[in-house]
Amino acid sequence: MGQISFLDVGCVNPDCGRYGVKGLGNIVIRRRYGTGRIRFLHCRHCQHEFSERNGTPLFDLRISQEKIVAVVRHLAEGTGVRKTARLTGVSRDTVGRILRRVGSHARGIHDRLVRGLDVPEVQMNEMWSFVKKKDKNCTEKERFEGEAGSVWDHIAIDPVSKLVVSMVQGSRRDQESSDRLVKDFADRTNNKPLKLVTTDEHAAYEASLLVTIQHPFKKSLDMKAFVRASPRTPPGLCPGPAREPAPWTPIRGRVLNSYPC
Repeated sequence: MGQISFLDVGCVNPDCGRYGVKGLGNIVIRRRYGTGRIRFLHCRHCQHEFSERNGTPLFDLRISQEKIVAVVRHLAEGTGVRKTARLTGVSRDTVGRILRRVGSHARGIHDRLVRGLDVPEVQMNEMWSFVKKKDKNCTEKERFEGEAGSVWDHIAIDPVSKLVVSMVQGSRRDQESSDRLVKDFADRTNNKPLKLVTTDEHAAYEASLLVTIQHPFKKSLDMKAFVRASPRTPPGLCPGPAREPAPWTPIRGRVLNSYPC
């Protein structure tokens, strides 16, 4: 039996009389396991044993913590699964497993902490990507089951702090995904009135805001000079600027996409 007690760890057994309580000295090291010498802990009050990684995305992963951190850092920088596997020396399956574990854990933390926000301004936009292959290469079965093809991340960002308040995924850039994003944002901000909403003029957002936020708003009629040129227009032959609704609106030194509502 180990003699070193952990004052910053509480028992994870819900039936234990000291469940979740730290600093009582009832948690000691039982043994170590795995290549990373992970500590297996013992509660002297209820005799329950558990890994120090219990309740974390590292639980039941046999590789070292340093290797897991390296994988996550590469993924966070946008490195693909195959390239991450080559750079870190682990298999693609392991990279995928770490990605799912850490992503699920991060989502849980986000759902718990990002609540009751006071966000007077929000920027909503979409990002396109694909899973496994692009739509034109997908079979009917893959499209129907959502196993491959286009993925649209709909995102709501606080333009001041750059906090990603809400994000929802959808297979299409449609009204349903917009409704889910606006509802999630409203839930996290207690549906407080907004001073400014900026979008890329995707029509679905206006309908979602009217139904969910239910606060009066008006579109900006700001006009800016900008040019719409054909991709084939030779350099130096670009037509002159035209007065049209601005594709961007400067707000107190910040440039926000599209129009305020």
